[in-house]
Parts: sequence; C-alpha cells; structure tokens
Amino acid sequence: MLYDRINSIDITRGIIIVLILVLNILYSGHLPLWSESTISADSYNVLGGLVMPAFIFLYSITIPFALTKKINEGLSGYEISRHIFARALILITIGVLLANTQRVDAAETGINRFIWTALLVVAIFLVWNRYEEKENNFFTSNGTRLVGLAILVFLVFKFRSGSYENNGSLIPGWWELPGLAGWGFLVAAFTWLAFRNSIAGTAAILITFLLLNILNFFGYEKFLDPVKPYFGVLITGYIPVIALSGLLTGILLRKFTTQENLTTTFVLAISGIALVATGLLTRRYIFETGIYNNPAWALVQSGAIILLFSLVFLADEVLRFSRPLNFLRLPGINMISAYILLFLLFSIAGMTGINILFFLGNDNLLVSLAGSIFWTAIILAVQHLLLKFNIRLKF
Repeated sequence: MLYDRINSIDITRGIIIVLILVLNILYSGHLPLWSESTISADSYNVLGGLVMPAFIFLYSITIPFALTKKINEGLSGYEISRHIFARALILITIGVLLANTQRVDAAETGINRFIWTALLVVAIFLVWNRYEEKENNFFTSNGTRLVGLAILVFLVFKFRSGSYENNGSLIPGWWELPGLAGWGFLVAAFTWLAFRNSIAGTAAILITFLLLNILNFFGYEKFLDPVKPYFGVLITGYIPVIALSGLLTGILLRKFTTQENLTTTFVLAISGIALVATGLLTRRYIFETGIYNNPAWALVQSGAIILLFSLVFLADEVLRFSRPLNFLRLPGINMISAYILLFLLFSIAGMTGINILFFLGNDNLLVSLAGSIFWTAIILAVQHLLLKFNIRLKF
C-alpha cells in the first residue's frame, strides 16, 4: 500500500526550517542569504546555499502525494491545473511582497517599514489561513479574508521605495523563499501532471532545465535578459532543477511499498552520494565560480538534502527511532508559516526600538548561535500557539 503521508518528510522539513530560521537570525546582517546578489563563497553563503534550496526541494517532494490525492477525489486535469496556477501565483505574490519589505521608504510611504511588514504578515494570515469548513463559519471566514485583502491592497498602493526602480513601486527582484518555491512548484507540478509517476519523463524535464542552467552559467542566454527580471527563475533553470529533483525523489518514494523501506533508504543514499560527487567534481573543473545559479551547486544541494532525508527515513521508517525528532513535524508541515513569522519577529524588534538581537554583535560565535537558537524557539512557540487556535496557512 502506498504512503498517504510520510512522517520522515515532515521531520526533514522541520529540521530544514529550523536551520533556516537560525541562519537568518544569525546572519541577519547579510540577508538575503544565497541569492544572485550574494554568490560569493563566504561561510554564511555556503551554509545558505546548502540549507535554503532544501526548502524548495522539500516543498516539491510531496507533489506526487498531494496531486494523486486530488485525482482520487475526482478532480479533472483542468481543475488540478487551476489549483497549481493558483497556489504558484499565491506563493510568488507573497515572495514579492516579502522581498520588498527591505525597500519600504518611511518618508515616501508614510508608514514605518517595520509596521508595513507586520501588517503584511497579518494580512497574509488573514487571507490565506486554513479556515475550518463549517456552515456557520462561511461568512466569518470570507469576511476575515476580505479584511486581509483590503490590508494587502492598502499596503501595495501605499508602498514607495524612494528609488527610481519601477517608479518606487514593488519590483520582483529577489523572490524570497516562498516565491522561489512557487516557481519551482509550478514547473514540478505540471511536470508530474504530464508524466505522472514516470521516472524517465521527469528525468528528461530535469535534464532539460539543467542544460538551460548550464547555458545560463556560460552566458549563452544574454538575449533573454529583458525578461529575466520576471521569468528568470524559469529561464536560468537553477530553481527548476532543485524542484524537479525533489519531485523525482517523491516519485521514487511512491514506487516502493511500506515493506521496502530498507531498499528505499539504499536507493536514496546512492542517489544522494552520486549527485554530491558529480556536483563537487564538476564544480572543481567546470563550474568553478559562485553558488546561486551554479549547475554543480544545484546537484550538490539536491544530493545533500537527499542524504539528510535518507538518514531521517532510515531512523523513522526502518529503525523506528524518530520519537526524539517528532516535535519537528508541526514546523515541517507548516514551514511556510514558520518562515513568514520570522519577518514578524524582525518587524516587532524594529518597532520596539529595543535591540533584542544584541547577541549578534558578540565576538563569541557560540553566544550569537545560542541567541539565534533561542529566538528560533520563540518563533516555533508562537507558531505552536497559533496552531492551537487553528491559525495556519493553507499551503
């Protein structure tokens, strides 16, 4: 019998979102980590380049399970396509809004950027919360969504950066993790819809985007520069490679039954080792510079997260020794919610005027790390409290 939900996926996602939160707090002076503007090999970018893409990989790994469920519920291809477009658009929109929080000019906008960010987080939860489906809850939930939508419209129209770009209005720029996950989801979900659980078909699309990534790396896509600010995530191929690697891993998981867990672990581990080895070898001799948009790095990162997942899968599905990690399941299931709450932490810290992240200036890395872990625990505690009141995003 095939899996409905694999516990080890949620645990691995939990591990990754915790690492992302810790890194974002620890290196808040270098944000955003792992982006086109921070492609150097500094330690924080190397760490970001290993951990951040795992967010996209693990968001795509569940696609075969989620879309199979929708097919079993009787949804048509058209209805599923609509769902894919809607989810991708929502994630991309949230990504653009989050990416622009650093560009808010208080004098031009009339709102402090910390207040603007806090209102944005509240609006996101109001609009896209997973409301309970009850007859007497219909008008309440719709009313709440309308309030959130009104706040979003207000924030977008009030936004001014004070720069010449797009007359000071919102720009795509760095899409933030939710936005990048949205682009990756768009490619991976439609690939699965076209080829279902075909390893060969999915691998062919993955190789196509890897070739695009290689062409981009060597500068053969310069003629596409005018559209890259809007569709560059797809054109450069890097993010789709990571998302499709996650999709392919999900398909492999569906190929095995619950009686073949040891075989699954072995296949995953070999795949991960092969990808890391290929990536490191090609990075040394061919793709020598940078991290973001580097084809070799896409292979290294994909292989690394597969290896991590294979270890968690072994502990959970084979050895039955995952209980100490079960507290990570809820953050893993709701990892986008946890990530967005990080922006709320930073905005509250800015509004209070109190340097609650004072520990980051400490020369002792252990002190800074301990402080980052503490505030990550606060974010997870807030998320847990919100879950108690059924407040969580629907994606």
